[in-house]
Amino acid sequence: LPPDITIINRAMKKITIIELTIPFESNIFNAQERKAEKYSTLVAGLPAVGYDCTFFSVEIGSRGIAAHGTGKFTRSICKSSYRATKK
Repeated sequence: LPPDITIINRAMKKITIIELTIPFESNIFNAQERKAEKYSTLVAGLPAVGYDCTFFSVEIGSRGIAAHGTGKFTRSICKSSYRATKK
């Protein structure tokens, strides 16, 4: 299966891969590990074809608890949006 969201910027040679998972809270860490492993080969291979790749594994527990990686993702998106509005 492909990632949930793939953003490709051909002009800047950047790819952002976002994988969303909604596990039980007790399985959040396992879900993060599983997704990182699933896409590790793809992420590692993209620089060889000239693309910088950023991978985000976003886990929201089935009861609404956000995993640590979710904060990293939202901070990154907010920084990008802020820079875009300052131009």
